[in-house]
Amino acid sequence: MFTEFPRACGGRTVSGMAIIQRIPRREIVARVITYLRENLGETVTVAELSRIVGVSERTLRAAFHDVVGISPKQHIIRERLRAAREALRAAAPGTTTVTDIAMSLGFYELGRFAGRYRHTFGEAPSWTLRHEDDAQVA
Repeated sequence: MFTEFPRACGGRTVSGMAIIQRIPRREIVARVITYLRENLGETVTVAELSRIVGVSERTLRAAFHDVVGISPKQHIIRERLRAAREALRAAAPGTTTVTDIAMSLGFYELGRFAGRYRHTFGEAPSWTLRHEDDAQVA
């Protein structure tokens, strides 16, 4: 499925109309995912992502639902939680804190972060940091 978005190519128009470029929804999602991976700790809104990629918010949301099955915001949270888990597993207990890692990834409401983390991974982030459940976690 393709999506249209106006993009004036170098300010040029054809017969006074902006040139319309078609972008596959998979490419829209791929662009956002690339941007998010490069800027994981940055706070970004769906409106900002749509401007970065050059599509409307509605198109961006539709592309994510079609390609990934979730909204862009849910995807952002999921990726940041995965990055937090990796960072907690890699950290040496006593040298860093859950707060340090959570805040570096844009989680500023620590109670909400801990709740989402527990819901997603079945354990508290502090347990992951202490590496207590390494044998049980797949």
